[in-house]
Amino acid sequence: MKKRILVIAAIVLALLALWAATAAADSLPAKIQEYMDSTGAKVTGSAAATDNTTWFVLAKDGKGTNVLFCFAWKNNEWKYQFKTSKAVWQGKGEVYIVTDSQIQDIQTDRVYKGSILVIGQNSEDGEYAESFCAFMRSKSGVWNLFRMRSINGKGYSMLFEDGSISYFKDVEGSRISGSVQGTYQRDLRYLNISSIPKTLKSAQSKLTVAPTLPKDSDLQAQEVQFKGGKKYEVYSAPSKNSIRGANGKASVSTNGWIQVFGRENGWILIQYSIDSDHYRFGYIEDSSLPKDAAVSWLDFNYITVEAERTVSVTDDPLYSHNTLTTLQAGETVTWLASVGDWAYIEGSNYRGFVPSDAVFIPQSKETFTDYTAANGQVYDLFEITKLLYDAGHKVYAVEGNYSRIIEDEDCYASEEADGGKKFTYMLAQNFHARMLNRNTSDPADTFTEETDLYDWYVAAYLGDVPVTGNLVFQCDLSEEEQLDTEVDFWFVTTKIRLNNQGEIEYMEYVYVPWG
Repeated sequence: MKKRILVIAAIVLALLALWAATAAADSLPAKIQEYMDSTGAKVTGSAAATDNTTWFVLAKDGKGTNVLFCFAWKNNEWKYQFKTSKAVWQGKGEVYIVTDSQIQDIQTDRVYKGSILVIGQNSEDGEYAESFCAFMRSKSGVWNLFRMRSINGKGYSMLFEDGSISYFKDVEGSRISGSVQGTYQRDLRYLNISSIPKTLKSAQSKLTVAPTLPKDSDLQAQEVQFKGGKKYEVYSAPSKNSIRGANGKASVSTNGWIQVFGRENGWILIQYSIDSDHYRFGYIEDSSLPKDAAVSWLDFNYITVEAERTVSVTDDPLYSHNTLTTLQAGETVTWLASVGDWAYIEGSNYRGFVPSDAVFIPQSKETFTDYTAANGQVYDLFEITKLLYDAGHKVYAVEGNYSRIIEDEDCYASEEADGGKKFTYMLAQNFHARMLNRNTSDPADTFTEETDLYDWYVAAYLGDVPVTGNLVFQCDLSEEEQLDTEVDFWFVTTKIRLNNQGEIEYMEYVYVPWG
């Protein structure tokens, strides 16, 4: 039975080869013939799509390489579109092409209907058809690979769809042994048949899909469709002087998925996969983007931090954690963003990720803003009594008053400057804060670095209870309103540092006896 099936398959493919040979004998349209003559390539076959809008020409160049040329009928003439050798079988066996409006799968009996192109190859002795791959034109005019089969050696047989490859158990039967989800290139223009994983195991190792970043990630991926068939050098930071992964050879192919996070000074931050266990963040030049790509600018925090301990820096925080370089204990770097439990940092010649608990904001050299009242008394605390935020709950300013701690009969109390005079400060673009840990009210417990005051307050004071509408603070209400209105808090005591524009760029939570 096995021998009979193979023979039948060989006969079917041999008929396709005969058909292709007949097509090769047909004369080419004058415009196409003129173009082919200019290349110096020897035409070995040709086939027109059944609707006569596309014409394929198979030829051998001066080095004996099989090359497929594609022409399209536009503005009442045939125009060259592209050529490829990587999507064409090579070697000693004769290669042929066939077009049709449908094809019946010899393994599954499934009939595929549409504009179809088959590229096949005979055995070296020409006795039987050995391999073929089939393409179908999409509604947008792209010729996509949907079937590949070879009986050479151990043989392989696959079905291709957007986002997955299915593998037959063998080259004879219709049983599928497994399917693998992943992003890969199947556009005829950019396809490299030698790079297609030929086994289920190989596909499981190579094929990947773009990951979902942790919920609390500061980086947000944008959808960008790159032109296929391109390859770009990848750097760890937006500079060719920065460290480059893979021993200085890191690069990305546009034939796989690429996540884009934003622009910066002629570069874009991306993430891509090397294999199923190894991904990489890095930068490529923004000239790689399609002309109509709308990619926003990167918005980082730029917080100066110090390394708590010596730690490896990685460009792959989600999977392999491979070391890019090493951050030494006590070394100062810039904290740009957070991705889950990882801090995205910038050193002298690199950007990469370290665990968030491996860095901290130095405390001893902070210079805080104070207020001198009319009577000459200095007030060093700033009590926030109101958060001002937009519809997206992004706090853009705070309102409050200056105060100081006074001791009265062995008790501590607060004295407000100028009778509680109110001040409103905008938050600087690089605003950050050191606040009490969201999960504790113990002043001896740990502090956390924060950039979102609304999110911190809801988590710390309301226990992550969802808030509908606006937060209402007790200090915003009259005494009568406070009797029948549920309010949230009186104040949060902090120290603040202002920049030259009078904006708060840094804030630090202060535990006081009355708080």
